[in-house]
Amino acid sequence: MLTTIAGLAATAAASQPTSQPQSTANRIIEVDKRLNRAILAHDVASAAPLYDDDFLLTVSGGGFKRKSHMLADIGNAAVVLSVCETTNIEVRIRGGTAVLTGTLLQAGTVNGRALDVKLHVTDTWVNIDGQWLLLAGHASLAK
Repeated sequence: MLTTIAGLAATAAASQPTSQPQSTANRIIEVDKRLNRAILAHDVASAAPLYDDDFLLTVSGGGFKRKSHMLADIGNAAVVLSVCETTNIEVRIRGGTAVLTGTLLQAGTVNGRALDVKLHVTDTWVNIDGQWLLLAGHASLAK
């Protein structure tokens, strides 16, 4: 279960390379925060439109999760997160693509067992008709 929720990035702070458009980077950070709030609230209806239909997450164990898997995990009452935030964030923008990297901290319980993980994440957001959608993610355990 750790890796099923690992690709869901949310933000607490950001640092930007000076060559990147700050307003677009801020928009990515805001939509990422919205996704984080939906994850914490088990709000599948709010999370669903933030994922591209072709979303794919690569997890640290080598497996993959699609949009349907992510939404099922968000709606799973057995996963109770009290913390889901990304720190050490950088956003890189090229045209209609933004790549967010950072360290994802997650804490809570899964099936009543304690969860406390630190993951390195990379999320690829694409702009489709003015809307930023999460197209791909990668998460690996931080050492």
